[in-house]
Formats: sequence, structure tokens, C-alpha cells
Amino acid sequence: MGKFWIIAGIFGIPASLLILFITAPFGPAISPDSVVYLGAAENILNGKGYTHRDEPVTHFPPGYSLVLAGLGLLTKNLVESGRVLNALLFGINLTLIALMVYLSTSGNLLTTAVTIALFLTSLPILIYHLRLASEPLFIALSLGAIILFSLHAVGTKLCLFIAAAILLSFASLTRYAGVSLLLPTAFLLFKLGKGTIKQRIRNALLGLVISATPVALWLFKTTQTGPGIAKRTLRFNPDSLSYIRNQLTRGLDDLIFSSLFLKSPWLRWTVLTLIATLALTIFAHFYPHFRTGIKKIGGGSLTKIVSSFCILGCISYLTLLLFTIIFVKGSPPLDTRLLLPVLIFLITPVISFFWLGSETLKTPLVRYGFGLLLSLILVVNGFNTARFIKNARKNGVSAASYWLLNPKEFISH
Repeated sequence: MGKFWIIAGIFGIPASLLILFITAPFGPAISPDSVVYLGAAENILNGKGYTHRDEPVTHFPPGYSLVLAGLGLLTKNLVESGRVLNALLFGINLTLIALMVYLSTSGNLLTTAVTIALFLTSLPILIYHLRLASEPLFIALSLGAIILFSLHAVGTKLCLFIAAAILLSFASLTRYAGVSLLLPTAFLLFKLGKGTIKQRIRNALLGLVISATPVALWLFKTTQTGPGIAKRTLRFNPDSLSYIRNQLTRGLDDLIFSSLFLKSPWLRWTVLTLIATLALTIFAHFYPHFRTGIKKIGGGSLTKIVSSFCILGCISYLTLLLFTIIFVKGSPPLDTRLLLPVLIFLITPVISFFWLGSETLKTPLVRYGFGLLLSLILVVNGFNTARFIKNARKNGVSAASYWLLNPKEFISH
């Protein structure tokens, strides 16, 4: 672990400084949601409680505003508090995702370095760490909980279990979507944990109670204080399927096509088809060797436990998002912001899959091919990220984000 922390420090600290560097001239990007978070944090500092414009805030849980208010005691400027928090969280999330991969690949430093490179060159991850939003804090709390629960499942240390449950409870108090992680966590504590069936049932129920109680109490409180600014009501949306399809297309635009300046519809689908075909071919080739590797390392390994937490967490998270879109009026759009946790959670199982398959296969040609593909991804992502950083430093994060989605205007500018 000593080498890991050296690598984490070498990249994690400069990563935090990078956020401060980009946002130094104009500050972080601020959205309408950011205004509510900032207003609520200011009212908390002024003794008015978790309110905004003289109304109780129920549309958003209080976790992010509480953290902003805590940092506001030190900085005396809530926007600056958010900027510093984003910088800290960028370095923390980089360290946490690298640690997850490090643990899942038996301390393999090469896969850890690849993870760090993918994280640093990912535009969606960078952009949402430059905005005053709750996603970076939610991701940090969720990743921390997954790591501690996984270590508990291997070593059964009570302190790790309690700390993980507390982190998961704070994740739910930062974003309501955090409740989607509660049941998968309880299931995996029972399925993959050590001890007798009675002990595993007790641990699963205890973890569920500790993690769910704070957000349950908060939700009960919101029902007693009235709807406030919350406008979400249950109602079936007959146009939800077409809406989901349109939003997924928009998400692909944000994640792939805009970055590569692919504006022609036929070229978009050609590239998407090639990517999907390549991914399925690689998966089909590696899967038998992956199963062999899983059998060799055993079911109780960190590789299987961490990846299981990530995959089930993603499935549950996406299920909750789709439910809110189909049945909840006033739910947020299914955009890159909401899909960001899925992108980050899937990094560990994907890299672990290829690592375990390649370790079992032992074929240099496959490794070189995978390395070449990975290098191409990093070069393209790195070029786009460097261009965005330069633009954001010069014109501000909001302007750079707009031009990223409108490349023709960016080129003419």
C-alpha cells in the first residue's frame, strides 16, 4: 500500500490544484440548483435553518448545503467554499477510484496508473468538478462506503462497517438517489460477507438501519413542514419512453459525439456501431478467461466484492432514475450529470474484467492491442480535455462548457 499512497499523492494533490487553477479567474460554474444550495447554506449560517427564499428546502437533501456552510465558516465566502470543496473532492475522488482498482487488481500499479489517466482525461468528470453541484460529494461518499464495506466483508472489522454505513447515510442526505444503494449493500453484505447465516443477516439489517435512518427521518420531517419548493408528485408519464430515448441520445452526444465533432447522423451511428461491435467482441473473447480467473481467486476476493458493489449499485441507481422519469412529475432530465456516478462506478469492474482476463489469457498480442486502444482513448481524451482547460481558464467554465456542446461556434470563435 505504500507505493499506492505515493502515486495517489503525486497525482491527487496536483489534481486538486488543477481545479483551483482553472477556476481562479472566474470561479466555478453556477446553475439554478447551485443558487438554491448557496442560499440554503447562507441561511444555515444565519440561523434561519435549511430554507431558501423564506421557504423550507425539500427538493434537495441538506448534505451539500451543510458542507458548504461548514466551509463558509472558514472562507467567509460560500462560492469560494464551493470552489475549494470541488478542488478537494476532485483529488479525493481520484484517490478513491484508484484505490478501488488497486484493491480489485491485487495491487497492480499499471491498472492503477491507467485508472488515474482515464479519470484525469475524462471531460464529464472534470466538468462536473468545476460546477457547484452535489454530484462530486455524493460520489466521494458512495465510493468511500463501497471501499469500507468491501474491506469489512473481507476482514469483518466492526469499525469499517460502522464508518461505511455512516458514509452511505450521508450520501443519501447529499442526493436522494443515494437510497438506491441501500438494498444492494444489504444484499451483498449478506451474500458475500463472512460468518454464519445469522451473523450475515444481522450485519445486513444493521447496515440497512444505520444507513437508512437519517434520510428516513429527513423525509419524515419534510412531510411535516409542507411541500415547500418541492413539486415532485407521482404520476405516470405516457411519453416517458420516447423521453428516455431522447435523453440517452443527448447523453451520447455529450460523452462521445461532441468531443469528436461528429455532427453527421450517419457518421454518429457508424462510429457507435463500430464501438459497440468492438466492445462486444472484446467481451466475448475475454469472458471465458475472466470466469476462469474468478474461480482461481475465489468468491471472497476483493476483485469480486468491489466489482459486485459497483455493478449492483449502478443497476439500482439506474432503476431508480428510470422510475422517477416514468412515474414522478418534475423529475430532473436524464443527462450527463445524473449518469456521472454510473460512469465512475463502472470504471472499477471494467478495468478488473480486462485485468483478470488478460492475467488468465497470457497472450501478448491481446495485451498490446488493448494497450494500443487504451492509448488512443487517452490521447483523444487528453487533447479534448487540454483544449477545454485552456478555454475554461480564458473564458470561464460556463462558456467553455457551452462551446464544447457547440463546436462550430467554438471553432469560429
